[in-house]
Amino acid sequence: DERGDALTSRCWLGLDPIGSYARSRGVGAVDQVAAFASSLADTHPNVVACTIDTTRYVDAGADEVQEIAWMLATGVAMLRALEDAGLPVERAAATIGFRVAADADQFLTIARLRAARSLWGSVLAACGVDTRPSRFHAVTSPAMFSRRDAAVNMLRSTSAAFGAGVGGADSVTVLPFDGSDSALARRNARNIHHLLIEESGVNRLVDPGAGSGFVESLTDRLCEAAWSTFQQVEADGGMVAALESGAAETAIDMAWSARLARLATRKESVTGVSEFPDDAPGLVISEPVGGFPVRRPAAPFETLRDAADRARDTGESPVVHLAALGSLADHTARSTWITNFLAVGGIDAIGGDVDGAPSAADAVTAFDRAGASVVVLCSSDLVYAELAVPAAMALKAAGADFVALAGHPGERRDELAAAGVDAFFHIGVDVLAALTDLHERLGVR
Repeated sequence: DERGDALTSRCWLGLDPIGSYARSRGVGAVDQVAAFASSLADTHPNVVACTIDTTRYVDAGADEVQEIAWMLATGVAMLRALEDAGLPVERAAATIGFRVAADADQFLTIARLRAARSLWGSVLAACGVDTRPSRFHAVTSPAMFSRRDAAVNMLRSTSAAFGAGVGGADSVTVLPFDGSDSALARRNARNIHHLLIEESGVNRLVDPGAGSGFVESLTDRLCEAAWSTFQQVEADGGMVAALESGAAETAIDMAWSARLARLATRKESVTGVSEFPDDAPGLVISEPVGGFPVRRPAAPFETLRDAADRARDTGESPVVHLAALGSLADHTARSTWITNFLAVGGIDAIGGDVDGAPSAADAVTAFDRAGASVVVLCSSDLVYAELAVPAAMALKAAGADFVALAGHPGERRDELAAAGVDAFFHIGVDVLAALTDLHERLGVR
């Protein structure tokens, strides 16, 4: 009968009045949603009416600690609202599900899900609720996708989905890798589920990360940091207050700034974009309108590539001359490294694939043939010791507007700068700042 269907029917309604702020910059009608969820509890006990959705925070740049802490704070706020609507806390907890982000960092995804489930269990225990499984739905984060070398997005999606499954997600949504509804992207998204279930068996074990020293340690660190942040949010008035006061968005901005610094120095890389850049045209990826912005780690680098492509389309390709010094064996390592460094910004490098100049005068001859105004010296430290200073001085005298050196200068920075070296490109340098500066010098807009 209809009553029987209502008692056994299972459904996830996805009502998220607090998290709606991240999508529309307005908190929904929490009391009305709580009243509606309360009215369903008797007639439809298996319906999950309320969802705590943290995905838009992550897409905007929130880190994993913030995601978990704000999930807890939002969950507590909904528990209180449901209690006020007349539901006992045990039944209120059963009407709440969680929608969380999964990204390409496989172990961090595993740990964040384990930490989220563990801490929510602690919240329920503190409320006097016997711990019961909570429903967690993971969604692959669109912020991890790149427009360039989009095929890598398939690997990112697979890593994210695997991490979510191992981390204990009850269900996983894999988004199309190219941000579209193309047949290939949708088929790939569906097949990732089948591969992980049928070949990897992620559905056969409960908490396979348990016992792994790395996973357990990472989970514990996330638990400790997220619980502390959650307590601070509660002390400051709760999640609604954090959103409406702007404190949450300010915290996201700070987290994103810290991540952007890691991206700029390539301590965190984006394969196919900031490392091993692919020169194929980029995709068009649609992004949500309104609410918190979607911040993709690949975007700052793709902006540089787009500008270089526009310049190339007008016949003004951005070009840098590699002033290779010494033999091919002497300069190949740094010539190859700087070629990839420049390619991140869509800048072509010329002159690094032949034997280098044996003297400063030969370096000037090669520079004159190249016809470029920006030069990067490339060679080994041993050759630099002999030729870097005279070559830099000669190139500047020959009309080079900008001379850089590939490699760390060490104790010779002042000496090389005095000889005319304007910049040093090496591991750890701010790639975004360096390439933006080169774009300006090359007239790329």
